[in-house]
Amino acid sequence: MRYREGFPYAKRFLEIIESSQSNRTIEVIFSDHETLELAEQLLKDFPDQKLSYVDAVSMGIMKMEQIQKAFGFDRHFYILDFEVVP
Repeated sequence: MRYREGFPYAKRFLEIIESSQSNRTIEVIFSDHETLELAEQLLKDFPDQKLSYVDAVSMGIMKMEQIQKAFGFDRHFYILDFEVVP
């Protein structure tokens, strides 16, 4: 967001995330060692994909937490059969 829309837009997004955490609308999940190992394995399992480390960590968290839907525009989430919305 910051690169495409600018700092004010990205800052507002962070404020929305913080507010949403405070009122328990969303939960921010942080990665741990096991999740990072899974992410690294995903990178190795899909050498033909231009999968970023951030995408792999996100997918690792989703697998560990049994999350099936991702909000985003990244086609890479389809390789593990995640539903991507919108």
